[in-house]
Amino acid sequence: MRGFDHASQFIGRPTDHLVELPPNSSPEAQRAAFEKMGLPRDMAGYKLDQKAVGEAIKLDAPGMKTLTEAAFKAGVLPKQLEGLLGTFNGMIEQGQKDMAAAEIERNSQNIEALKNELGEAFDGDVAAANFAVGKLGGEALRESLNRAGLGTDGPVLKMLAKVGKMLGEDEGGGDKPGDFGGGITPDAAKEQGQALIRQAIDEPNIMKRRELEKKAQEFFAKAEKRSAK
Repeated sequence: MRGFDHASQFIGRPTDHLVELPPNSSPEAQRAAFEKMGLPRDMAGYKLDQKAVGEAIKLDAPGMKTLTEAAFKAGVLPKQLEGLLGTFNGMIEQGQKDMAAAEIERNSQNIEALKNELGEAFDGDVAAANFAVGKLGGEALRESLNRAGLGTDGPVLKMLAKVGKMLGEDEGGGDKPGDFGGGITPDAAKEQGQALIRQAIDEPNIMKRRELEKKAQEFFAKAEKRSAK
């Protein structure tokens, strides 16, 4: 009875859709079976869907052609490869999120440590550092420092603050040339305000974002006030 039920499942099916893979079958026989299951006959028909894979893995990236050809030769169906790549894509995306979260936490810890170390001089030193970055390399230098994870690094910030104060002394201006604590120069105050606005744009926490925006407005007000003198 079971044999009849098993045989009846194939009645009416095209013979080219029946798959049988005997033990110790030849590579040619295996290939023919894979083609019945959906494997294209050549690479021209072996296509992958970028949406199915995900955005972290680019199908046109170097090396993907070699991987795809190897999967095709091994008899891996396109949908199977898409599934594997999709899983790997998810792992990459999660890793990127974890790295971004770790960087935010590290920056927050660096800032708190600097605030505790510098006390009331914190705002002035940060303003001086931003002033130095603006004069020495502008936005390109700022982006390079941030990519390297040095935007909130204590030793780097303090070094840049010293440079900024020396540059301020050379240019003069403000209540007291070079004094970025109480007598911040208009340019330095504006630089610091712009830096805080950039931080606010990237800050996911709405309360911290509002705090950064408030501090930025305070520096813009200082810049306007000192420019009017």
